[in-house]
Amino acid sequence: MLNESCKVYEKYANTPSQIALDIYFYAEWAGYFVCNPDFFIERENNKSILVLYTESGCGILEYRDKTYELTKNTIALINCLEPHRYHPNGEEKWKFFYFHFAGLTCFKMFEYVYSLEDSAKFEGSSILFDYIKDVVSMCKTRAVAFETKISKRINGIIYELIINRQQRKKNGIDTICEYINDNYAEEISVEELAKMLNYSRCYFSVKFKQLTGMTPHEYIKKRRIDRAKELLLENNTSIEKIAELIGYNDVCSFIRAFKDTENITPLQFKKKYFY
Repeated sequence: MLNESCKVYEKYANTPSQIALDIYFYAEWAGYFVCNPDFFIERENNKSILVLYTESGCGILEYRDKTYELTKNTIALINCLEPHRYHPNGEEKWKFFYFHFAGLTCFKMFEYVYSLEDSAKFEGSSILFDYIKDVVSMCKTRAVAFETKISKRINGIIYELIINRQQRKKNGIDTICEYINDNYAEEISVEELAKMLNYSRCYFSVKFKQLTGMTPHEYIKKRRIDRAKELLLENNTSIEKIAELIGYNDVCSFIRAFKDTENITPLQFKKKYFY
């Protein structure tokens, strides 16, 4: 159900090219609304992600059993496959820019960004506002290479949203990453890392994965394997010595870990890239 009752109504459709479908994030609809008081949208099963930027006034968004006030300079990000409803709130007219976009990884991207704070509402910025207006403008004018430019803008928006949330929520995780980078060759336990931040093991592991995309064990393993790859190509150090230098007690454990990560053994890796 919807009632797109607006004082200003700009809405632009975009049917993506095959190359956009194959490799880009692409916009499907974009526009700018100045809403009348009876405006509302309530829907689901729309296979896209909605970006909505409030220029002025206030709207109400109901989504995933939460209610958000969409005030000036805030952004809403919504998976439109799921039930959602939004409408104006207050006497001032609600003015917002919006676009729907899709792409091969759009829903995975959405879940990751949402999970950083379990929220569909984001604080905006001049950069984000400019990017969103650019997408709307390019959907309207459809100049040469506009799909490529739109994809670049959408990637920029996603980057800004992720970075802003990661910076607010890092809570010492960057310090832990530095510690691991400096001490990966030593015996490191997740419990020890959690205690450094006065976190429980479970809470620490969840937050660490949210911000790095890896569990603490995976991060340590990756750091060790990265160093092993450097050593394999830098000199004639034996496999046994490399295992010792990066923190493995025996060469068999090192070989298993390396093969699990790279799908080839250390010796095969060396032959592939060195000879």
